[in-house]
Amino acid sequence: MKKLITLLVSLTMISCASAFSAYAGEFEVPDLPKAEREALKEIAKQFGSETDYLTYVNYATLTIADKISNKSYAEFLNRCNNAQTALDPSASYSATLQGGRCMGISLIEILSHNGYFTPSDIHAGATYLTDIELDNEAKYYTDFYSSVQLYTEFDLYMRWYLSHYSNEERVKMLLDTAEKATKEGKYFLMVLDASNFSHAVTGIGTVDGDWIIEDKHYDKCVLTYDSNAVNANYLPQKMVCWGFTPETSLFINTETNEICIPAYCNYVKSPLNVFSTNDDSLMRYKGLLNPIDSVDTDISEITEIDVSGSSTYSMTGTRADGSSYNCGADSYKNFPTKNGKAYYLDGKNFTVENTFGTDLDVTFTDTAHTIICDTNGSVNSIYKDDSVVRVLGGGNEFDYDISVIFNEGNYKFTPHYRWNFKGGTSNQMGVFQTDNGIILSGNNGVKCSLSIYDSIFDEDMHDAVYNTDINIFSANDVMISCKENSNDLVFSIGENFDIPVEVGDVNCDGKIDAVDASYILSDYANASTDKKTILNEQLADYDNDEKVDAIDTSAVLAEYARLSTI
Repeated sequence: MKKLITLLVSLTMISCASAFSAYAGEFEVPDLPKAEREALKEIAKQFGSETDYLTYVNYATLTIADKISNKSYAEFLNRCNNAQTALDPSASYSATLQGGRCMGISLIEILSHNGYFTPSDIHAGATYLTDIELDNEAKYYTDFYSSVQLYTEFDLYMRWYLSHYSNEERVKMLLDTAEKATKEGKYFLMVLDASNFSHAVTGIGTVDGDWIIEDKHYDKCVLTYDSNAVNANYLPQKMVCWGFTPETSLFINTETNEICIPAYCNYVKSPLNVFSTNDDSLMRYKGLLNPIDSVDTDISEITEIDVSGSSTYSMTGTRADGSSYNCGADSYKNFPTKNGKAYYLDGKNFTVENTFGTDLDVTFTDTAHTIICDTNGSVNSIYKDDSVVRVLGGGNEFDYDISVIFNEGNYKFTPHYRWNFKGGTSNQMGVFQTDNGIILSGNNGVKCSLSIYDSIFDEDMHDAVYNTDINIFSANDVMISCKENSNDLVFSIGENFDIPVEVGDVNCDGKIDAVDASYILSDYANASTDKKTILNEQLADYDNDEKVDAIDTSAVLAEYARLSTI
């Protein structure tokens, strides 16, 4: 015999790339004997199943028009790091919440049970979570805690975990997490992930036993609250969550590591992957109630790489211990993105080799920064080694567009959070991040434009540009920084980049000569005929009259003549 359980399949897409539509349906569920069901329900009461869950179900009602006026979105945005703010956070936020609020429901249940806030913090006068109704205040907190999964620290760790560990390792870690939490009387988080299914549930405890489900034996049960399970007699306008239901629990064979969730047996279309954590700091990170601003889990060496473009490619990663591995192999789990794939590496260094095609676009993120590297033309590879990002070509011209977004506050060399370099070269281009500035390196010097983003928001919640299309032209490698307590740019050259470039030295070769004068005259002629200029105006405006013209050319020649007689 099989029975029907009513599930609200409105699943949060943890990946945030897309979302399932809300859909209420019934699926055949393997039958558990009544005595076993009742026994599990009695055990669940020991873990708080009568009071410590939210009675409203997973839901998805946010519309595109709602997102900007939504109060929880404003709170989420205030806590975003620089890269998240710059890269269209409203799209990620709305896509996630349109897929459901299961993550928010689970996190509120976990953090409330674990003692970080009380139900009355959400609803005045509420003693238990079951006292809370789904009104605007409850939606505000639930919506916000659903968005916590989008923060870099949470997102990096969860997806790295799912791609890094084997099924056997994940099951063993789930059991360890569940056993530890059970002994401590705490709830914990699980994310269930499959090809057509991604859903957050609350783990409340474990129990040993002997269950036969569809002719398979299971000896461990992880009890859950699942916000997809609704009262079988619900009315669409007043759906009520069951709280604990045996059918949504995880039954595990500890010898084979096989997991069965009866409620989803006939829905999940691929092997089920489980992310589990009892790290409360990860769930409290940047929260609304009793928040913290760091996590206990070490994620310092995790890097996300998104690869897109028209090329086929191979990818090699380097772990923190220096060993290399093929992180682009088919056996290495990746996550689909809108235009490519995302990989999660246990190290900060990698190489993406272009094996066919031209364009190669790579975005990589760790907790310190996000770097976006888009190319067009004959590009052989993009690689990162410590603080260096380099694009290598095959001897033919290619264009590059590289943005460096600093997430963890301002470095001493810059008050700006985002630097964008656009240009072209015939062989290679490198961007080096140092404590004192950003070094640009090219095989034939550097010729590009720089746009700087200073303020993270404008009144429309978009990047506010500080300055755009600043020309960078150098015969050698050059370091760019800002004057102390100033937005003015400083260009430095030399072996240790400790020699400031003087005004008039427009090609940054360390001397003022007739070549500089010739460049200034050529740039002046181009500007006069509305053609593209290549020189940095700060260095070319020798007389500091806020324009580059023939007078600057004459002044540079005069200075060259003076220096020649010394």
